[in-house]
Amino acid sequence: MDLKKLLIGAVVAFAVMFLLSYLWHVVLMADFYQSNAGEVGAVDRENPMFFYIGLGYLSLSLVMAYIYPKGAEGDSHIMDGIKFGAIMGFLWIVPLSSVLYGATIITSKTLVFGDGLYHIVEGAIGGALIAMVYGKRNDTSAAASSDSVESNE
Repeated sequence: MDLKKLLIGAVVAFAVMFLLSYLWHVVLMADFYQSNAGEVGAVDRENPMFFYIGLGYLSLSLVMAYIYPKGAEGDSHIMDGIKFGAIMGFLWIVPLSSVLYGATIITSKTLVFGDGLYHIVEGAIGGALIAMVYGKRNDTSAAASSDSVESNE
């Protein structure tokens, strides 16, 4: 594991996704979220606890940066990152939002769909950034095999 790339990838993804989340949820789409709240109406805090929101994004970014190199397989590392990030965005939000919609009255179908789409795009961006930090996949196993063959001769 390349700890330096993991940490840089996580920090870059965290910074961009956290900023995008603020711009999307607070600046651009606040009215959408207010008008599509569940039956109980808006449940947002008057003063969001950004420390905990940031902690959530940091943990997501660290997990993404840790998992990404274990599954990157294509020649296009950016496309690998986009696909990986989109899947992570889906996994992070859609299942829980769907369960909450089915079990509670705090969300709506429109919000599950709209927020789910946003997080898929946000995750794709974060995944692309992590892929850029890691760069193209090096076939280290082939290099290690040729080194061991040479040393056996």
